[in-house]
Amino acid sequence: MRHMPRGALKILPSVYVYGNKPSNKCYRIKQKISDAMIMLYKYENGEVSHKLLYSHVASINKRNCDDNNLSFLLAYPDATGLKTVGDKLKWYRLKHDLMQKECASVMQIDRGTYSAYEENVVDAYPLDKLQMIADYYHIDITKLLDDYNLFLLNDQGQQVRALRQEMHMTRNTFAEQYHISVDTIKNWEMNRTRMAKQSFAKLFEQISTVGL
Repeated sequence: MRHMPRGALKILPSVYVYGNKPSNKCYRIKQKISDAMIMLYKYENGEVSHKLLYSHVASINKRNCDDNNLSFLLAYPDATGLKTVGDKLKWYRLKHDLMQKECASVMQIDRGTYSAYEENVVDAYPLDKLQMIADYYHIDITKLLDDYNLFLLNDQGQQVRALRQEMHMTRNTFAEQYHISVDTIKNWEMNRTRMAKQSFAKLFEQISTVGL
C-alpha cells in the first residue's frame, strides 16, 4: 500500500497537493478552469505533467484559489467538522468568495483584527461583530461559535448556577470541590466577570469525569 507524503492532502488517485512547490509526488495549482475545476501541474522526470482536479465539495472561488485555501476546502467539504471560530469564519468567507478586508468591512473592524480572528488568536470573540457577519451570510450565529463562545452566548452566569444546583452544591462546596474561590464563582454566576477559556476547559473537563 502506497503511503501519502506527510503533510500532503490526497485529492484524487495519485494526485497530491503539498506545500507550494511541485515535485515528483506533489501537484500544485496552475490555473482555474471553472468554479469547480482546476488545472494542476508537477515536475516529473524533468518535464511538466498536468492533471485536472474536479471539486464537488465547495465552489472553487476566483479570488481565493491558492494551495492553502484549496486544501482547506477539500479537507472540509462543509463546516460541520470545524471546531474553532477562526476556521469557521475562514470556511464561510471562502464559500462566499470574500477577501478578509471585505469581511472586516461587514464587521466594522480593521483587516488586521479580522485576520487575528481567523488565526484563532482570540478566545472570547465579540458576539456583536460575529452577529454582523452571520447576518451577512444568512446563518445563525451559533454556526460560527465554538463550545466556549457558545457558552458565553447562552448566559454564562445562568449556566454555572444551573450546573452547581444540578450537582446539589452550595457555592462553598462547589468552590472546595473544584479549587475555585467562592468570590470567583459568585462573580461568574452574576456575570460580573467572564470565565476565561482556560478555566472553562478545565472546569468542564473535571465535571465531565463525574458523568454530568
